[in-house]
Amino acid sequence: MLGLPRIRRFLRMLALVAALTPAAHGQSSTAPPMPPEVRRALDAPYLTDDERADLAVFHGLDRPSDRNSPARIAAAAIIRGDYGHAIFDDAQAPIEDRAEARLRRGELRACCDLLVSVSTIRARRIRAEALLRLGDVTAAHDVVESIAEALDSQQLDDVARFTEAVRATTLRLTDDPARDYQRIIDRLDFAHQQMDRLHWPAYLVEAEVLFGKHQVEAATEALHGALSRNPRLMDAWYLLGRIAVDQYDVQRVARIASAMRSIEPNSPQIGLLEAEMLLRQDDPAVARDALAPVLARFPTHRGALALHAACDALSFDWDGTDAALARFDKLSPTSAQAYYVVGRHLADARQYAAAARYLDEAIARRPNWPDPQVVQGLMAMQSGQDDAALASLQRIREIDPFDRRVANSLHLIETLTNYETAQSEHFIVRYQPGVDGILAQEMLSPLEEIHDDVCSAMQHEPSRKTLIELMPDREWFAVRVTGMPGLHTIAACTGPVIAMQTPRRGPRSDGPYDWMRVLRHEYTHTVTLSQTANRIPHWLTEGLAVHMESAPRGSDAAHLLTHAHRTGTLFTLDEMNEAFIHPRRATDRAQAYAQAQWTIQYVIEAFGQEAVIALLDAHHDGLHTRDAAPAALGISQEELATRFQAWAAMRVKEWGMAPQPSLRELTIEHMRVSEQYREQYVRRREVQLDVAGRRLMRDITSTNRPDKDYLRRPLPPMDLSGIDFDDAVYAAWLDRYPDHPDALAHLARKAASKPGPLDDAAVELLRRLADARSVDPFPHQRLAEHHLALGQYAHAIEHLAYLDARAVYRTTYGEHLVRCHRKLGDLTQAQTQAERLVRIDPFNAGLRELAAAVALQAGDDQRALHHVEALIRIEPDRARHEKRLKALQARLAASTDDEDE
Repeated sequence: MLGLPRIRRFLRMLALVAALTPAAHGQSSTAPPMPPEVRRALDAPYLTDDERADLAVFHGLDRPSDRNSPARIAAAAIIRGDYGHAIFDDAQAPIEDRAEARLRRGELRACCDLLVSVSTIRARRIRAEALLRLGDVTAAHDVVESIAEALDSQQLDDVARFTEAVRATTLRLTDDPARDYQRIIDRLDFAHQQMDRLHWPAYLVEAEVLFGKHQVEAATEALHGALSRNPRLMDAWYLLGRIAVDQYDVQRVARIASAMRSIEPNSPQIGLLEAEMLLRQDDPAVARDALAPVLARFPTHRGALALHAACDALSFDWDGTDAALARFDKLSPTSAQAYYVVGRHLADARQYAAAARYLDEAIARRPNWPDPQVVQGLMAMQSGQDDAALASLQRIREIDPFDRRVANSLHLIETLTNYETAQSEHFIVRYQPGVDGILAQEMLSPLEEIHDDVCSAMQHEPSRKTLIELMPDREWFAVRVTGMPGLHTIAACTGPVIAMQTPRRGPRSDGPYDWMRVLRHEYTHTVTLSQTANRIPHWLTEGLAVHMESAPRGSDAAHLLTHAHRTGTLFTLDEMNEAFIHPRRATDRAQAYAQAQWTIQYVIEAFGQEAVIALLDAHHDGLHTRDAAPAALGISQEELATRFQAWAAMRVKEWGMAPQPSLRELTIEHMRVSEQYREQYVRRREVQLDVAGRRLMRDITSTNRPDKDYLRRPLPPMDLSGIDFDDAVYAAWLDRYPDHPDALAHLARKAASKPGPLDDAAVELLRRLADARSVDPFPHQRLAEHHLALGQYAHAIEHLAYLDARAVYRTTYGEHLVRCHRKLGDLTQAQTQAERLVRIDPFNAGLRELAAAVALQAGDDQRALHHVEALIRIEPDRARHEKRLKALQARLAASTDDEDE
């Protein structure tokens, strides 16, 4: 019997679960902890009921019973972002709140009309903001100046009026960004640190100012200060979401949007935030859907209208874009907002020429507004227009010396003007003066080989030379790519510019790597971006880039793909695109790279190389992922996924990663029939049923899905940890299934567990494992060690070559290969391998000496001379390098004399 009491308990649990009502969904993201002073203030015994209700509304802790007056209803609605609430049509509501709601809805004229005879600081600030959005900059600034004069001349001891006055002066930053910036920050700090530590509006305004200067860490800290004092503050949630959008953090944006919905589902900021993220993901159609409810309720909302125009632009509907901008201009003549938003999103999509058109117009309309100029300057950097970037960034720094991204980028571009260059027919390599020049010169010939291979495969050649920039360390590299430090990779392509860390050792660098393989990857990006007018989706450009590395698939990638196939977690094309931008799990990005290349491999095998070109052409013509497959391959995206799954199953089996029967099946079968393990099988089966029951209870009480969906679920897999059969069991399995890779792996690892030379039986098991599971490096590692220990160099080479071909960052296997080839007298292969070593680790003096020695041995004196000259630059204080140089020069001179005779 299989534990009858456990089974009965499991069935009772099912009955209980079926009777439970699903719990409501909770907020998916939470505010920071609230300071205890807030609760103490609310609980103060001296407060009247009205005072306590006002305080609860102010701190977002109000209950329906607290919202018992027009003023409190209106204040709570403003805080929650419910700008369409009926209270704002009620004359009994405060006029400033009614005007603020109209401002947030985009009803700017009505907002101004409502405040004609109201002169409070808040009313004037709202009116100035409305005038600015209407495009009437002069009138807006006149209003702000009147508030600034009051702020400078009066002692405003009320924190609310003081903060409103400071907030009004921040409007001047858009056209005079350096004016009073530090004074504004100091005043806001004074407001929330000296005047009232619980006054969240001061934190919010501070965050808005810091966000505008790309001071993300400080802005985030200020937002946490605001939200800890008012967890329902929609403006703060929205700004946190914008920071996440700028960081391409798709999942965090989704969590923040969910939190915003739990506060107020009708807030327009939810649609704005989701549309921003969708546009960053290059999905304008769905972004348009996100904006639809916002524009249905608030048809003149300027932010939504500007984003809607960006949707048209990213759909490459230029007539639609211009028509949308014309409609915006009717509402806000001379406003630069929509042109900037369109230009910014086009720049993010690397549509540089189109972006320039709209950014130029935004700058012409508001010459001192730094935001479009920042985008323009960074865009020039990314497209390799250094002179334009330098001029633009210098101009912006004069306007706004406080923008951190501008400061970082300008420092970089000014430094780059002092870099040296090496050129070939299709490339310019820019490098820091000094030892990096060795690598720059060595790159030129391989780069031309890469150009020929990639351009031949893609049937396209970029129209201009590609600029390769060797950044001396990881921080310089990150600033070069994003304008901010903290990017964790070794190379990146922004179109006609490829930035890469110099492969060197040291605390500020990520170490040596096979730059030729990396540049095959990055140059494929350059070519395909050019080929598609920068309209290629992530999955396709990364899949092609990995494919063009022309390297065998590594063990980690094979295991990731096998696991995804086995568990049904292979990505769709859309999911792959998202995984590149921001992965949900630690393995998502690695899986996306591996699966993208796998998909390309399938497309080429099933449809031919011409299908790849057809996909690229489809994206060039403006088709998005969901439409490109039918246009290029003649099948739907769903059919492509179905066929790919079947093909993938065959590949996994070929790798030896899906044996039949599986190791799990063999293990469970043996436990059932073996007297020794039968009791363990029964106990683990009971645990399996128990786990299934608890999972059902958890799932059904936290979702709204019907119970029947859960009853159809398969049981969770039985826990087989700790099960360790005797070798005889595996040997018996191997007798039944002679090529079973799991049985072979177990026996081979046991037989090869001792260091040193192996016996014949262990060698045979390892060879059989290498054949049965082609993606497993272990048998090759152990056989290479075995043959090297015995001096069997010819046998070792096969296994060392397997390992070296999969090594991007290591030279160990290559060094052994050089040794083996030299021992066998194959100096041609020895020299080829030595050159690969110095390519991976170009500033390693020991490898340079090895390469020079092999070149001399092979009779290639010129190449030996090159390496010795490089050694002099790498280790200028080593006298022996000068001696070798003189000896080589003398040898070459003697050789030349002999030839002359």
